[in-house]
Amino acid sequence: MTTSPRRRRSSPPPPPPPPSASNPKHKLGLLSGAIAILCLFAGHTPKVAPKFQEAPWIDRTASLVCLPTCVGSSLAHNTGVGDSETVLATAASLAPELPAQDLKQLFSGDSHSLVARAVGSAEGTRRPDGGKNNAYYGHVDPGNRAWNLGSFSYQHGAKTPEEADRKQLRRLKLQFQVIHSQAKRLNLELTPAEQLNAIDLANQAPLAALPDRGGFIERLLEARAQGWSGDEAILQARVNAYRNPDTNLWEAPGLGNTEDSIRRDQARRQEAIALAMAVP
Repeated sequence: MTTSPRRRRSSPPPPPPPPSASNPKHKLGLLSGAIAILCLFAGHTPKVAPKFQEAPWIDRTASLVCLPTCVGSSLAHNTGVGDSETVLATAASLAPELPAQDLKQLFSGDSHSLVARAVGSAEGTRRPDGGKNNAYYGHVDPGNRAWNLGSFSYQHGAKTPEEADRKQLRRLKLQFQVIHSQAKRLNLELTPAEQLNAIDLANQAPLAALPDRGGFIERLLEARAQGWSGDEAILQARVNAYRNPDTNLWEAPGLGNTEDSIRRDQARRQEAIALAMAVP
């Protein structure tokens, strides 16, 4: 019996040479490491592409002005106060012009208007007859600890309550124009109570009131389809505007993030608005 000769074992490959300063790849690695260290010490971290999320979580009670960039869009992005007027004006410019009667009925008189009395009553800064509570002249927001001024608890930079009211009234008129456009597209006629509650919700939480999807108008249409009407439909719309339309989860940590706590707050505000509407 013959055997084949044993195959010689090959010697292991020599180890790679240590990186040299002249190696371009080594230079790039050193540079990347140095940048990462500098970012760390500067209080920054290198940006990483965010993972896709089907239903990103957002705080619908946030006081940031978060608005659609145009009337036909869903909620597009968050924007700081500095450019929010431009973004909202763009949306409002694409909306049909508001009936003069609606504007006169709601906003006539500015700080003495029905909007100021109703929203101010809901905020606790005004009384239903228009009288001013101590909170009108300034108070700390219980949610984010910001300093609030005026009828609408304005917290985005104003020196006096009067200036705060002028700024927020201008914004609310534009917001109402967007809300009016959404209702018109859905063939939804809004009662004065529905208009005021939509405006108040926009003042309290723009993210709950203004989006096409899951905002006040869509939730009001859903409530009517489910058989609710009048004040009950308004309350259902206000409460459910704090739900994420994709996950159906509550997004209102500022209001306790439970249905009971959100409903209590919205019912209280709705009642305050009704009292202001009852004043001749």
